[in-house]
Amino acid sequence: MKDKKRRGNKMNLVLIEKIGKGYLYPIEKTEIIKFIS
Repeated sequence: MKDKKRRGNKMNLVLIEKIGKGYLYPIEKTEIIKFIS
């Protein structure tokens, strides 16, 4: 369970990083929105 939570946090960090880049690259941002929804 601890490993699963740690992996989830790592994924969140990757998403945050991608969303941050998404502000610079609108195409990536829309891809992230599609991925989340």
